[in-house]
Amino acid sequence: MAKQQGETIRIAAYASMAMFWMPEILYRFRRICPKVDVDLRMVDHALEPFELLQEGKTDVIFASRQSGVSWEWTPLYNELLYAILPKNYPLNGRTWFPLKEFEGKDFLMPYGRFDIDVHAAFKKEGVKAREQTVYVDDETVIRMVGKGLGISMMSELMIRGNTDDVLCIPVTPRSIRELGMGTEKGVELSESVRRLKECVVEYTSCLQGRTF
Repeated sequence: MAKQQGETIRIAAYASMAMFWMPEILYRFRRICPKVDVDLRMVDHALEPFELLQEGKTDVIFASRQSGVSWEWTPLYNELLYAILPKNYPLNGRTWFPLKEFEGKDFLMPYGRFDIDVHAAFKKEGVKAREQTVYVDDETVIRMVGKGLGISMMSELMIRGNTDDVLCIPVTPRSIRELGMGTEKGVELSESVRRLKECVVEYTSCLQGRTF
């Protein structure tokens, strides 16, 4: 089918973005570019999309902004970071969780280099938690927190739909990771990729301010 249509757009996206964003985006794109095939690749490692783009193995990436990498970048969404806590954690009516309260506590570090975002937030406040890296998916980390095995911090899309057994509270000072769309630097976008970008920007412009 790809050969018959003549063009394929290769996309690499974080698992959370692929799950919650891409079905609607691709639905909209298919309606305006029905003859363009899309090869969607879901990744879990925070830096993998940029590595694939650098190696020429993908055309478009959806990821969080990373330093030290050169690309054409379109900011799309500021994603809040949340503390993940057991149901019985003593919040005492608070609706925000101070980053300094992670200090010295057993901290379940999400897998896939999400520690980049966690450490960036911790560094600003000088926080040192007792970190334990767990090589399991986000849902399993959340379940572990629910069983009182530690606490954690994740972004909005990472926890969406998995909050029944835990408390999810935004951290303070307010911490975000910037999600966006990236393409190779200095390369002119094809007409179909430009149309895809229009669909993406239109869709994500309606998301900011929503809660999970």
